Amino acid sequence: EDARLVVEERETEAKRLKSEAERRRKQVEEEAVTAVREYDQAVVAADDAKKVFWTRMKMGQGKGTALFTIRTRALSREEETAAGLVSNFPYAVMRVEEFADAPTTSSPRSPPSTPTSEATHTHTHTHTHTHTAAAAAASTTRLVQLKNARVTTMWKGYYAASDTQHWTDELRERLGYRAHEEIQ
Repeated sequence: EDARLVVEERETEAKRLKSEAERRRKQVEEEAVTAVREYDQAVVAADDAKKVFWTRMKMGQGKGTALFTIRTRALSREEETAAGLVSNFPYAVMRVEEFADAPTTSSPRSPPSTPTSEATHTHTHTHTHTHTAAAAAASTTRLVQLKNARVTTMWKGYYAASDTQHWTDELRERLGYRAHEEIQ
């Protein structure tokens, strides 16, 4: 009789522990689903904020009603040298452009003429690549042309004056880009 009571107590305890484990598993699963949902919402909100900012820059440039500056984050000497940027330095946004990577899908509007002063250098940076769900192969490139008033460094990344991989003759012509003016 005592052995049977011990077995029943252990079975009852095992059922309780199993039930508690199942309850905890469901709670963790619900927390994970909630975390994923919150993450997805944060990503959408961040993406929306980027779209709003980009749109504001494009509209401001188009209307001539906005002046934008950006500032680099703190960079190590190695990062500064590799990129051709200055740490914690403000750059004037001279121009923003957006175009489909595949030239046949669409072309950007005619760019405004942007004179490059001999006393300043401009950097052309790739801003983002946006991939559409409708056509995974089609993507959009956004370029931001920055002005460095110090003239102490030259941009060395994608779309730098010396970048022959990303600049094509067609793209240079479409954007009215003259690399020789940057190198002066």
